[in-house]
Order: sequence, then structure tokens, then C-alpha cells
Amino acid sequence: MKNIFLFAALLICQSIVAQNVGIGVAAPIQKLEVDGAIKIGATATNQAGTIRYNAGKFEGGDGANWKSLEGTTSGVVGTKIYNNTDLINAGYSLFGEMPGVTTYNTSNTTFTANTWQPIYLRGIVGNVSAPPEKLPGEGSDVAVSTGSLLYVATSSKLYSYNPITDVWTIVSNQGVNNRSKAVWTGNEIIFSTFGTNSSKYNPATNTWAALPTVNAPSIRGLFSMVWDGTRVIIWGGSSFGVPVNTGAMYNPSTNTWTTMNMVGAPAARYYHTAVWNNNARRMIVWGGETFTVGALNTGGIFNPATNSWTGATNSVGAPALRTKHTAIWTGTEMIIFGGVWKNTSSFLIELNDGFKYNYLTNTWTAISMTEAPRARYNHAAIWTGTQMFISGGITDNSSLSDSYTYNPVTNVWVSQPSFTSLQLEGKDSHDSFLAGNIIMIYGGINNQINQTSKIFSNTGYRYFLVNTASSSTKLTKETLYLYQKN
Repeated sequence: MKNIFLFAALLICQSIVAQNVGIGVAAPIQKLEVDGAIKIGATATNQAGTIRYNAGKFEGGDGANWKSLEGTTSGVVGTKIYNNTDLINAGYSLFGEMPGVTTYNTSNTTFTANTWQPIYLRGIVGNVSAPPEKLPGEGSDVAVSTGSLLYVATSSKLYSYNPITDVWTIVSNQGVNNRSKAVWTGNEIIFSTFGTNSSKYNPATNTWAALPTVNAPSIRGLFSMVWDGTRVIIWGGSSFGVPVNTGAMYNPSTNTWTTMNMVGAPAARYYHTAVWNNNARRMIVWGGETFTVGALNTGGIFNPATNSWTGATNSVGAPALRTKHTAIWTGTEMIIFGGVWKNTSSFLIELNDGFKYNYLTNTWTAISMTEAPRARYNHAAIWTGTQMFISGGITDNSSLSDSYTYNPVTNVWVSQPSFTSLQLEGKDSHDSFLAGNIIMIYGGINNQINQTSKIFSNTGYRYFLVNTASSSTKLTKETLYLYQKN
């Protein structure tokens, strides 16, 4: 009987050793599970993996030495809360502060309609940061939208940005000169540098190709570039300081340039606007300036199918002289807003009036000035499908950060939120694009009074026209308070 008892006890012990042990736990799934607190005492025996509580601190043994599991007494903790009671109760005391620390705050949520959120800049380890900020004199990067993604070309890389996921991707290690302009054809991005050196990028195949030079536009800057559904149209600009009224059309399907007819062309100019009237299949050019005459208030209408200038915009009731204004096409009308001109004393006259141009009747109509934005130029304008959306610009030598909508049906202006509350982060000469129900603005220049050089920005913002689920990482300048263990 004694032998049988010893044999049974041995089997029980082996079973306990092989199974998980639970204290207050019916079915433990780990080697040891405790439903309740564990009290750890002091010990002098140092075996690797031993934990003890000694002199008010938890320590771990490595077989030779005891090391604190609570950090050193000189440990420093940063917090955004000045009077942080949790740290004080844990034995910390405030000993200093660091003003102007940049903190990263990422959120994934549904952002409400008619609100701004920043385009991702940096702050998440492993994510591609936005294109780097440009140094003074380098010029701004080239931005273009496909209708769903934003593409930004630097001199050495091509980036894409998704406004829903708030994520940048480097899609190519080839870039373009930052004096370029770009249009999206529906399949390819056409880049033109100084009008004459052009290339195209195909996102589907991730390939680049140089455009031919035969019949390409002469070298120039400050030109207009329009996609008509079949061709890229480049017109006007300044060539080595001389305004031009020449241009050329590029057809991707034939990979050829065609020189534009100059008969009946508007006077040479730069800083003008050009919009595409898809109903009549015409390009409408208006405004701009020359070195000798100054600002203009004339325009012309071009038919690319027949390669001919078919007429001029009516001068009766036309807007006043202006340059660096915006023009958008609503589907039925062209709307001109803002701009600037110099009077006889060379003083800049900044404008905040606007006009609608009806192509069918060749007539101008002034739009309401009630609640209109303050005077500005080098702002951005985009058509949302129902309203004109204005953002930023420059006035009194300072960049702006406000935004407005104008409804041409009701003839009403409505002030919208500013894209930033910081005056030093206003924008002018930036780009504006529509991606579904999101307006994206990117790049541009930050001008401030007494600023010695222009700052070319690499920041951007998204404006949600409807409630949209998305991600956002904000960079915030704030004071970090430093606490030290007592």
C-alpha cells in the first residue's frame, strides 16, 4: 500500500510540473496566472531574472548586479502640462521648460465639412516625408493633380500624395526643373520647362519620355499651359525679358508639336490667365502685363482644331487693367477675380473685384462686392462644381491664409475658415486642385513685411467639402515642461 501511495504522489507532481498554475484562476493559460496582487520582497540572492523590491524601488538581477527597473533618479520627463499632478504624485518636480518644441499629433477620424487639415509633412517613423523645403532662390516645386492624387516634382524626384490616406510616396527618382509647368491628360503628366524642354510621365507604367523639339515653343517663362482634351496648348510668356504672343500645341497621340497661328493673336504678355471652354472647344486668354505697357485688360479666343484666333474678348464693360489675377471656368462662364496693377506713380493697386465673362454673348458682368475678400493677387482659385473657391494670396507685402467661396448663381460671397491660424504660414503663388470632395493647396511662397528673401513652402492643406474619413498629422509649436525625479 505504501508503494502504491508513493507512485500516485509521483504522478501528481509530474502533472503539476507539466501544467500551467493558476492562483485564483480556474483555467490558467500561462505558466503562472494570479488573479490579484503579488507582493515582492527583498532578497540578497542575485540570480539572473530575479525581481526584488528593495529600499522603495523595484530592481532586477542579472546574476551579478541589481539594476533599477524605475530608471535613474536623474531621469527627465517632458510634458505639455505645466502643473502635471500625475508626475508630481509620482515623485517628480518641475525644473525647466523648452519653448517652441515641435510636437506631432496624428489622428484618424471623420473630418467635418468646410474644415481644413494639413497635408502630411513629417512625424511618423517609416512614412515618406513631404518634398523638402526649398531654399531662397531655388524656386518652388511643380505640382499637378490627376483628380485623385497630387503629384509634386522636385529637381531629382517625383512624389505622389493621397489626400484620403494622407500619405506621400516617392514614385520616381527623376524630376524636372522647378521653373516648369504641368498638366494632366488623363493618362500622362506633361511637364514643360521654359516652354521648350518638355517631358511626360506615365503613372501606370512609371516611365518617362522626352518630348520632341521640332516645332516646340521657343524658350520662355511665365507662360500659360492648358489641356483641351486632345492637346497641350502653351502660349505667351516672357522670353529673356521680352513678352511674346507665340505658342505651340502638343498632341500626345502623334507625339508632335504644331506652331500656333499668330494671325489675330492677342498682344504679347505674361502673368495672364488661360481657361478652357469645353462647350465651345475654345481657349480664352485674358489680362496679364508687359514691361512697356504694364497691366492689360484685353483677351483673345483660340480654336485649336482650326489653329486660329477667332476673336477678342469684349472691351466694353471689361474688368480694369490687372495682372496676377485668377480665372476659372464654371462650365458656362469665366470668372476673373483680384489681381494688381501699377499706377503712373508705380504704386501697386491691389484689387478685390471680380467679373463674369459670357462666351456666347461676349459680355462682362461685375460680381457682388458684398462680403468679398480683401484685395489680393497671386492667390489661388478653383471651381468646385458649384462655387469658386479662393485661398491665400498677397496683400500689403504679406501672404494671406484666408479662404472664400463665391456662388455665381446667387451672386453671394461666403467667408470660409483660414487654412492656418499662424500669420507666418500664409501662402501666395501656390497651387490649388480638386480631388473629389477635397480641395488641396500646396507649395507657393510665404511673404512677410520686412522679409529679406522669399520662403518657398513645402507645406499644404486639405479642405473637406463634405464629411470625410481620413488621417491627419499636425505639427504644433508649443512649450514642453521638464520634470525630474526627486
